[in-house]
Amino acid sequence: MQALPATNPVLFDKYVFNSGEKIPEDLTRIIHEVLSMVQHLNRYSNRVIRFDRSDPVMVQVNAAQIKQVILNLVANALQATPDGGHIAIDIVDNGGARSINVDGGATCI
Repeated sequence: MQALPATNPVLFDKYVFNSGEKIPEDLTRIIHEVLSMVQHLNRYSNRVIRFDRSDPVMVQVNAAQIKQVILNLVANALQATPDGGHIAIDIVDNGGARSINVDGGATCI
């Protein structure tokens, strides 16, 4: 048995995409859009997702591709989090390199 890391960081400024136009986008807005989409999934209605950031975090990305990455991270966290569990999402700015942490505290058996 091995525990999965509680926090899954993904660096966005260094994430390389092979196609698509990269333009300045607000990562905070994109995360809120993804959370708006998943909040309507009834099978996950008994999990709480916390993302408190409201100030913009600008990154140079392809918005559609980054939205898919965030959706995958959130979907994985929802699947790994037990009923009644909590998921915390945060954006971290490490001297210009931005990352997103998705913490569900999940373990794998």
